[in-house]
Amino acid sequence: SAMVATSVPDGGLHIFVLSVLLFMLAAYMAQVLMLEYLSGILDIHDSKLLMGLSETCGCAFAMLGGYLGDVLEVYGAAAPFALQSAVALLTVVMVGA
Repeated sequence: SAMVATSVPDGGLHIFVLSVLLFMLAAYMAQVLMLEYLSGILDIHDSKLLMGLSETCGCAFAMLGGYLGDVLEVYGAAAPFALQSAVALLTVVMVGA
C-alpha cells in the first residue's frame, strides 16, 4: 500500500480543520476592519501608522508562532493547532466586538 506524507497530525484532523477555518475567519475579519479604516475614516498619516503597526505585529507573531509550534509538539501533534484555534477565536471575538 502507498504511504502519503501529510502535515495533519494523526487523530487531530478536527482540530486542524477548526484551526484553519478560525485562522481564515480572523484574517478576513481583520482585513475588512482595516479596509473600513482605510476607506475614509483615517487620513493618510494615520493609515500609514495602522498599516505599519499591523505588519510589524503580524511578523512578530508569525516568528513567535514558528518557534512556539515546535515547543508545543512536546504536548502532542495537535497542540500547535489547538493554540492557533484559540488565538484565532480570540481575534474573531476582539475584532467582531
